Amino acid sequence: MRLLSSLGTSSRWHSREAIRYFTSDDDNELLHAATSTGMASELLLKLFIGRTSVALLADKGHADSLLLLANHPATSDMPLSAFRSIAAGQALTLAKKMGLSIPGPSGDFAPFVVRNSAAHLATVDTDELTKAVELHSTLTKELFDHLSIDPKSFWGDENWGAVEQLIEDKHNKDKARYTAKLSAAKQRFEELSQTLGPSVLEAFRATRKPRVSIGFSIGTDESVAFDCPACGSVGQLIYHVQDEGSIHYEPGGGAWMDQWADPAFFECPICELELEQDEVYRLPGAEDYIPDGREVEEDELHQMDYDEDMWRDR
Repeated sequence: MRLLSSLGTSSRWHSREAIRYFTSDDDNELLHAATSTGMASELLLKLFIGRTSVALLADKGHADSLLLLANHPATSDMPLSAFRSIAAGQALTLAKKMGLSIPGPSGDFAPFVVRNSAAHLATVDTDELTKAVELHSTLTKELFDHLSIDPKSFWGDENWGAVEQLIEDKHNKDKARYTAKLSAAKQRFEELSQTLGPSVLEAFRATRKPRVSIGFSIGTDESVAFDCPACGSVGQLIYHVQDEGSIHYEPGGGAWMDQWADPAFFECPICELELEQDEVYRLPGAEDYIPDGREVEEDELHQMDYDEDMWRDR
């Protein structure tokens, strides 16, 4: 039946949109992800119910809706929008009665909560959204067993790694967010490549620069060129640089101090991949950078000697 096919196709599209945008830093993309998460869950639940009987999708046995499903001649001039469907919460309650093991009351189902908040108030909480995408991913795993759907073909190869981590490794959300961001950046780069073509893409790569100049050093921050793991372009990795404390004295005078660098933020100007906090530690080689150290000024050395005298009560 065409209705069931539409439910399956649309739930797949919304699921892919949710996994692509739930890690975004753009408010509108987060709202889009929240809306898609709720839509995907509702449509997939209705597909599950409709596989038993499409009549179960008609709200309270609504006569015109049932006639529409039966393609009765009396509804030949009636648009499909006249169909009165059960609500999302009703679909969830019915799916539970039909054997789905979904924890918690239907009114607190995270994908529906974030969808309603986004659709009616244009607000989204990123923690709630992550929880909703995680719950939707877990829901699809159980539904696929009932519907005989291949998970990889539903989510797409580019998204499956992140989805798998959300399902299997719930306690490591940073890993899942890193994989999801990487996947979204790869998709953006692929779309960019198809739009620009090889020659224009190379010119675009040559002219597009990070927002902060590579090689800068301001205060305790230092920017280093770093290859993007999503598209291979040159991005920048910003480190917080701190003194180690040990001083080395030069034979001819002068002194310098060792430093260590803590990776803090990565950005690619081409595919727009941005990683921060714990995500950036997952970049292969991010922790290999060793700063050159810094020269210690003479007045700083005197201050250090004075501080040591005070500490030792000399």
